[in-house]
Amino acid sequence: MVAEGDRIWYNFYMPSITLSEVQRKTILIWHGINDALNLQFFLKSSIVWGEIDVRYYKNDLVCRHDAFETRPLAPDEALLKFDPCIGEFIKTQKGIKIDVKEGGPPLRGLMNTLKKKSVPDKNIIFNVNLLYASLNEIKNIHEIFPDAIIQTPIPLVWMRQEMPEDQKKSFYDQLKKTGIQRLSISWRDLPTKNEIDHVRQNGFSLNLYHVETPNDIQKALIFAPETLTSDLNIPEWGLHGRGSGEKKTKSLKGLDKHFVKKGSS
Repeated sequence: MVAEGDRIWYNFYMPSITLSEVQRKTILIWHGINDALNLQFFLKSSIVWGEIDVRYYKNDLVCRHDAFETRPLAPDEALLKFDPCIGEFIKTQKGIKIDVKEGGPPLRGLMNTLKKKSVPDKNIIFNVNLLYASLNEIKNIHEIFPDAIIQTPIPLVWMRQEMPEDQKKSFYDQLKKTGIQRLSISWRDLPTKNEIDHVRQNGFSLNLYHVETPNDIQKALIFAPETLTSDLNIPEWGLHGRGSGEKKTKSLKGLDKHFVKKGSS
């Protein structure tokens, strides 16, 4: 259906698809559950998996996309605490995808929390960017959570650069040795069939992210991704995702104080 290296099909109109049809074909992941209201919307939905961004703030694990160094905490900003957030995932039997934003103590802290709460490996996906955690740290995740999925984002610009195949294969083999089983590709750059085949041929499963509309989700399904990560702000499906809060703040107004850590504390 998709010609080799051809992107013309992206412009084709496709008939509308329902949420239940999508859920029969892939696992949808609700992206960026970093505030209490987004968490509440997710918990009430039929979506089984949700993603949170985890980093440190004053030695406390919180859910926030942006680094505090690049976007300081706003006076009225709400920070969703990692511990009670995970508790709500467990209570409602939801799958947890953790976007690891910092290695070192924050990574060790979140792993300790998951172990203390006895979260089964099969209910955890780790998304680990190689910019934020070392290969040794990723290997440690795999040793502690051997049956959890570990994925890493891979820029298509890297895949498209001129490089000997044996050099690329060596890199992929190194990833697999640390325990990485899945590669994550942004839909914003529109991958080709060749590129997706390349991922599969090197022994990885596939996550597509930044897939935001029903039409794009339907097009992405052509590649049969194991998981598909989206903000899921799709009112016609009864989904009202708020996004990750990237470059934005979340007001404290109307939020359950059990879930938030005030920036002034």
